[in-house]
Formats: sequence, C-alpha cells, structure tokens
Amino acid sequence: MMSTDTKASLPFDERNQQDFMLVTKRIQDALEQMTNDCRLKRTETNLAKLADRSRGTLRNRQWPMEQLQKLKEASRAAKEQVEVEPRTTREKARVERYREQLMKNRDELLFWKYKHNALRDLVETLESQRDTYKKRAEELEAQLRSIPR
Repeated sequence: MMSTDTKASLPFDERNQQDFMLVTKRIQDALEQMTNDCRLKRTETNLAKLADRSRGTLRNRQWPMEQLQKLKEASRAAKEQVEVEPRTTREKARVERYREQLMKNRDELLFWKYKHNALRDLVETLESQRDTYKKRAEELEAQLRSIPR
C-alpha cells in the first residue's frame, strides 16, 4: 500500500489540478457569456457547448447547474418585467390615441354644428324672403285685378 506522502507527490496530481482549473475557468467563462448575452439559450446543452465540455462534467460539478438555474430564473423574471411594462405603455398609448380621436371627432362635430347653424339661418332668411315676396305678389295681383279693363 501507498502512504499518503506518496499519494501527494504523484506526477499526475499537478496535471489533474491544472486540468480541473482549466475546466472550471471554461465553465465560468461560458456562464459569464450566457449572463452577458441574453440571446443565448440558458440550457444545459448550450452551456456544455460553450464550455466545450460534456453535460456529465457539468452535472458532476453541480455548481454550474445551480448557476444555470439562477440564470434561467433571472431570465424569466426579466421577461415578465419586460412584458408588464409594454402592456402599460401600450395601454397608455391606446388611451392617448382614443383621446386624440375623441378631440378630432369633437372638432369635426363642432364644424358640422356651425355649418348646420349657418345653413339653418340661411334657410330661415330665404323662407322669410319667400314669404315677403309671396305677400307682395298677392298684393300686386290684387291691385291688378282691381284695375278696370
């Protein structure tokens, strides 16, 4: 059997430690890349691809999966927050558009009301003139009949 002193001085221990650190660095870089670029899918497969490692390696370490889960939750929360904002913005825009339409319709209604009032006054004036001319015509016909022939 080997003693613990011999175990610590095996030639591959240093190399294994370097490989472990390299893989850790790649996983951290991949997670950072996913954090910074929201277009990247937050999936185990994508993380493995970005880190150039297998999904098994990620699962064996556990912490990358926990970080990935946190990224997914943060992404969902950001999506929900983004969805809430545009709804209120869209609602405000729609209300503003309705107000604008209401003002335009009010202006058009006032235009037609004034036009109607002007035409009504004109009709009343014309009716009054017609009645005056009709009366005058009747008077002239009565005078014409009263003249002897």
